[in-house]
Amino acid sequence: MQRFLLSFFRLGILALILWVVSFSMAQAQPNKMGPEKMKERFTKEMESTLQALALDEATTAKARQIISANIEQRVKAMKEARENGSGIQGMRQAMEGVNEQTRKELAGILSKDQMKQYRKIQKDRFEARRNRRGRKAQRNPSGS
Repeated sequence: MQRFLLSFFRLGILALILWVVSFSMAQAQPNKMGPEKMKERFTKEMESTLQALALDEATTAKARQIISANIEQRVKAMKEARENGSGIQGMRQAMEGVNEQTRKELAGILSKDQMKQYRKIQKDRFEARRNRRGRKAQRNPSGS
């Protein structure tokens, strides 16, 4: 009976260790979205942005085309960054290039006021995402 209890106790300890390890690993990568989930999120963001800008039909169609291409490039860049192990820095650099190209293209079809509103929407979305993650410090402490 004592051997049985000792074996049962060891099994319980092993199960507890496995549970703790699996829980901690799940916490280590909480925001790892797959490409389809990322694309879905970016598409929802695009639609809410276009709605907030209140553009005419022709401009909305052009903007949707530009931003949709941006979404494809972002998903591709994120997949590549994950695959080649460049981490968050590599992903951030890739995103900055893609986003800069998108801003240039949108500036060609949006008015200055609409572009200003677009930048504000993107900034607010970035800040909200950062605050949800608990990172309230600025990315660039120099303020530039």
